[in-house]
Amino acid sequence: MSAGKVLVVLPCSRFLKFNPSHACMVGYHLKELAVPVKILKQNDYQVIFATPGGETPFIDPNSLCDVNEDERLFYEHLIEDNTQLLLPLSLDKMTEEFLGTVDGLLIPGGYGTLVDFWKDPAIKHILKHMHYHCKPTAAIGHGTIALAYDLKPDEPWVYKDYQMTCTPETVDEINESQLFAGESLLHVNELLEKMGASILFDEFPDKGFFIEDHELITGQDPSSSKPVALSLIGKLNRYQKCRSC
Repeated sequence: MSAGKVLVVLPCSRFLKFNPSHACMVGYHLKELAVPVKILKQNDYQVIFATPGGETPFIDPNSLCDVNEDERLFYEHLIEDNTQLLLPLSLDKMTEEFLGTVDGLLIPGGYGTLVDFWKDPAIKHILKHMHYHCKPTAAIGHGTIALAYDLKPDEPWVYKDYQMTCTPETVDEINESQLFAGESLLHVNELLEKMGASILFDEFPDKGFFIEDHELITGQDPSSSKPVALSLIGKLNRYQKCRSC
């Protein structure tokens, strides 16, 4: 019997276009997907995948160097055993009725999120549902850009004054020169700070730096994938207990 359902939101864009003549291949971060999904499944949580338009998501080639052999093998088994990753649900089909059956949300990173998730109205709807129903929400690395959804005039941001972490601007600046031929990226920490979040980083995050604040869990980079997932499991279990009271 399933312990509950977790919605995993992934980008589906394959290219980050800087100008008509320059684009780079992007997608979701392999480690930031594979590690949390493995832990969710080990704890009997059902995973449901969704993307913009229900399009098939692709791995960010820049993330392949971050996974070890065990993580890569798990991912290969995930593909073989779960065709729903290849045929995901569409984000704009997430009705309140459907979201009512979901217990938590996971948003892995990868540079594809910079294309698909900033100011996406469908993700905004999902995030606000999770917030108002106190459902655990986890985002890793660049996936935290989803939190920077578009606001209407005088609309409050549900994450104002939350403490968060995300991909540091210094990491993006290195990748701008090494991977993207000097082109500038959206810097997630700047976007979130302008919206009213308090952004914290660990200068040496190899052990996995993450922050919990209310229902939200954010991880700084791929090394935070496991601790974020374990924190998410803890929050999901507590949410289930409270709901059954």
